[in-house]
Amino acid sequence: MVGITFRKKTYVTVHLETYSFYKEYQETHKMKVPMETFIAFCVFKYCPSDSIILRFVPVKPTPEQVKAAVILSEENLVYMINDYEVPWPVAMCVYPVIMNDDLIVTGLCAVARHITAYRICGRIPEEHEEGLLGFRHSCLQAPNEVSIWTKFCEIDMIKAMQEITNAVELKELPKHLVRFEHHLRKPVRVHNIYKVARNIKKESLKAEQQAGGKSTDGQEASGASDPQPSTSSAPPASSSGSLQSVKEEETVEKPDKDEQQPIAEQSVVNEEQKAVAPSVDAELSTQVNKADVIKQEGDVNDQQQIAEQKTSTEQPANAGQQASTEQPANAGQQASTEQPANAGQQATSTEQPSNAEKQANTGQQASTEQPANAEQLASTEQPSNAEKQANTGQPANAEQQASAEQPANAEKQANTNQTESDKANSEKSNAELQALADKQTPKESGEGTSAAPRTSKPRKWKSLRKRECIIESTTKIEDLQVSHQFAEGPFLTLADLVLLPSYHVIIHTIGEQRFESLLPTTYKWYKKVMSLQKVQDTFVCYMDKFDIKLNTSENISLPTSEDVSLYKTDPKRHNPRKRIYTREEDIEAALSFVKEGMELPISENNYERAFEWKDIPEYASPYAGFLPDTRAERKSQQLENLVLAVLKMATDGDVIVDFCCGGGHLGILLAYLLPRCTIIFLENKVQSLVTARQRIQKLRINNVFYFQCNLDFFIGEFDIGVGLHACGIATDLILDKCVQAKAKFVLSPCCYGSLHYTNRLIYPRSQAFSSVPILKYLCLAHAADQTHKEHPLAVRGARCMGIIDSDRGRLAEEMGYKVTLMKLKPPTCTPKNDLLIGIPPEE
Repeated sequence: MVGITFRKKTYVTVHLETYSFYKEYQETHKMKVPMETFIAFCVFKYCPSDSIILRFVPVKPTPEQVKAAVILSEENLVYMINDYEVPWPVAMCVYPVIMNDDLIVTGLCAVARHITAYRICGRIPEEHEEGLLGFRHSCLQAPNEVSIWTKFCEIDMIKAMQEITNAVELKELPKHLVRFEHHLRKPVRVHNIYKVARNIKKESLKAEQQAGGKSTDGQEASGASDPQPSTSSAPPASSSGSLQSVKEEETVEKPDKDEQQPIAEQSVVNEEQKAVAPSVDAELSTQVNKADVIKQEGDVNDQQQIAEQKTSTEQPANAGQQASTEQPANAGQQASTEQPANAGQQATSTEQPSNAEKQANTGQQASTEQPANAEQLASTEQPSNAEKQANTGQPANAEQQASAEQPANAEKQANTNQTESDKANSEKSNAELQALADKQTPKESGEGTSAAPRTSKPRKWKSLRKRECIIESTTKIEDLQVSHQFAEGPFLTLADLVLLPSYHVIIHTIGEQRFESLLPTTYKWYKKVMSLQKVQDTFVCYMDKFDIKLNTSENISLPTSEDVSLYKTDPKRHNPRKRIYTREEDIEAALSFVKEGMELPISENNYERAFEWKDIPEYASPYAGFLPDTRAERKSQQLENLVLAVLKMATDGDVIVDFCCGGGHLGILLAYLLPRCTIIFLENKVQSLVTARQRIQKLRINNVFYFQCNLDFFIGEFDIGVGLHACGIATDLILDKCVQAKAKFVLSPCCYGSLHYTNRLIYPRSQAFSSVPILKYLCLAHAADQTHKEHPLAVRGARCMGIIDSDRGRLAEEMGYKVTLMKLKPPTCTPKNDLLIGIPPEE
């Protein structure tokens, strides 16, 4: 049809690395692959999808890579592609890499998570109810830069496996294996741990009951729901006399014998009650109107006349009803062998105050003290419907009255035989009338207002099993008895699948018996995961074809490691990023190590505005509604400084990377102003990229690519790198990426106080500042955050900030860069207003 364009279905392409070329695979139907490739392949087999296709990219490996490779054997696997067929965005990343239109995902855990999103098969019982990604799909979500657990799964364990397979003589196991052993022995620390513990206890009790030949409780929820006892008191659907129903009835407190009516009399009362109920309700409505008139006029004599008229006109339904008014209604009378639910429970299930419960409180008080008050005037000679039904053992009508528009009917009708109301004292009449008005409005708690405070009743459990499933939130996590059946707790998650192949190679390299003697808890976890049928069909069938050589080294020992779990929230975990608290003398002592000539001079910011904000489209401006007005103004000033610097150095065809782009404020503006350049948004947070992508789509800009990955996994070449307020060490990582690619950079650092030494970064960064001790350097970094406006220490904080950025600039200068350090203008747009610009040497 004319005017209609049909878009071809797009597939998610997973690019995997292999050390075998196509001709070799055709001959043997086997290929050597790195462990990351094998894990991603098996996760794809575990989570099949009709929207994902695999592509293997042959690369030339190093001898160490070949030695640590595993064998992937399968006929008619998929075809391989050559280097020139690899899309350029994929070639800029570390394998495995997913390309989904303009979205690039790299990193083992991020790729595995992305594959599970397209899963078309159901989950197995051992998985969490939300699937392999667990509660709120948070499994391995955080990047390895900030998550100990993600780093352990996708980096540490693979390195440990490579260390063992490459060792000629193994004397000591890698430290990471001991860390995981300690982790499995520690208490489980996951979201909703108390709910998980209750569900486990509930399933355990249910299994014990079924093993004993007992029927299960049909009213209890499934294991995925919260097993706390429900507040509903609806009676059982069936009265077949099952063992469970009998037990539930026996747990309900029964009334005393002298408070129970004979069953025959109850049936008579019930039939007569149905005939009398309409007239009682009509008279009750008349009574309420009269009570309101009395309250407005304050006439005690009129009150007495109404009581006398009411007493003379109303007739009790029968003797049985009159007898019932002499016995105060209580929760015990409502209980019966046919209906275990009481009036209090009915009120809870309908979310309305119970008339019978109110009457139980007010009726008992009136019968014992018998004050002449408005309660007696409001009461009739007829007992409330809820009370009669409680005595007859039929709580259905009481439940209907509890949801009616006038839930206080039972109070108005209580104690109708109290004819001594004409002896009331006139001094108490106004106060009692006010009490009557208060009672006509039910409280949220379902209780009427009475002179005496209501005594709380002990909780009645419908089932002993529900009471046994309760676990208080004050219970210590160590006492919950939730053990590590799997890596992250009682459920199989994606982390188990990522760790399994590496441990399979390690265990068979060391020997199963020796491994079990060294790390018994880990071996138990390994056998648990290997026993799952789905794992055998998707992982074990390929792992059995590994060519693993047994290491014959003797006396393999375990290294020492801190006895903590891999959870970041473990209270015993050492925090290497612990904040440094400085004193005045510490900062001054650190400043004494900074000699003349070490700091970069502050250049003047002479960039002239090249665009007007009024000409910028809505979704390319921070004023698009994504930020508050005051912050949007400061953000626009920050963006303007960086964009003007980029516009002066950019040329057509440049590739510009917005590192740690967040919501994309800087990258979107650059993409709009530089349509002939390619802009890469690099961010490890999925939601931030989603926000940026939505804004780009509304602008209809097509020169943007989105990279969901860490800085470590981005290895491509580019021309300009920008970063606005990249926190802490992120600025140094961006600087290293730019220097390695010999790219220009425009950086505005942030969060100096969070700098810390790592295995990738050494402080100070430059030779010019190498004389500054590391502790003094970190002290200066901490003082650099003291740059708040109108702060007495802001001047010294600005100098410390310049010292840290001068060290970064000197590092680039040592690599041949021309570096400029200036301030953003106006300086009030942000306390972190340093701008570091570098131009690489011309080749």
